[in-house]
Amino acid sequence: MGQKRRVVVKIGTGVFTRGVGELDVAKMAAICESVAGLKKRGFEVAIVSSGAVGLGMGRLGLKSRPKQTSTVQKCAAVGQGILIDTWSKLFDAHSITTAQILLTKDDVDIQHRHKAMAELMDEILKDGIVPILNENDCISASELNIKFGDNDLLSALVSTLIKADTLVILSTASGLLNMTGDKAMIKRVEKIDSKILAMARGTTSATAVGGMITKLKAAAMATRFGCGVYIASGSRPKVLEGIFGGENPQEELDSWLRVAGDLSNQGELSDIEVRIRKTIISFFEKTFDFFAPFAGDPGETAVFIGGVLPEGAAKII
Repeated sequence: MGQKRRVVVKIGTGVFTRGVGELDVAKMAAICESVAGLKKRGFEVAIVSSGAVGLGMGRLGLKSRPKQTSTVQKCAAVGQGILIDTWSKLFDAHSITTAQILLTKDDVDIQHRHKAMAELMDEILKDGIVPILNENDCISASELNIKFGDNDLLSALVSTLIKADTLVILSTASGLLNMTGDKAMIKRVEKIDSKILAMARGTTSATAVGGMITKLKAAAMATRFGCGVYIASGSRPKVLEGIFGGENPQEELDSWLRVAGDLSNQGELSDIEVRIRKTIISFFEKTFDFFAPFAGDPGETAVFIGGVLPEGAAKII
């Protein structure tokens, strides 16, 4: 039997809440039904779910995201229990077991922890369990060096960790809109450059952290490792069925992102490409081996995961 297709679904806080701390259980149930359908078709699915801090804020009566670190940690601690309990009960209706996994940057950056987490995720997915992942804000909120920053980037890192075929980022936006012009939907992106980034904006949500810019950065990271990326509206009915049912994204309200080229491209790098590579390396600096081909430009470098270098490559650090 061949390798099953793996999918990461990242769900933003605004997708399944109606306000600060108020869950839209009907939307969560619909997502669970869609994931159950994918699993019946042979997909292995991991979910990256935001919402812990926002749910904690609601339970504690806070209307805006706290500025004090310890209060953010407190909200995360209160909200994460509500979040995983709700997901677990909704998946129970489909006889699907869930697993809670809370990560910090070190869990994917430090080599032995990266390897252990990859092995754990592989076993969980092969057993038919749906992992529900989130950043461990109780810890990382107070230590910026182990913080991902937002769950868009976390979802891209999880995609590389499990070697996912597709990352679907569900948000309150219906896709990538041209915010510098007519606000038209950009249906397909072949390369993320300064023009594409200029079309995006950050978030103004009281509970969210990221925005379209972070989604584009996440897409750039995931696609560098061979993972296709959709940015789609979490409010669209049966959005996952549409994406994985063969619908043409150019005819739907989704953006499909695929960045041309790979990490070992030759030629002069654009400023955007350099920034993307630096972002990737910054998240995996203790896990990657860096190497340069024996032949070619001595300054040309590529990134390789693992301890055994390909033939014809020399380790440079």
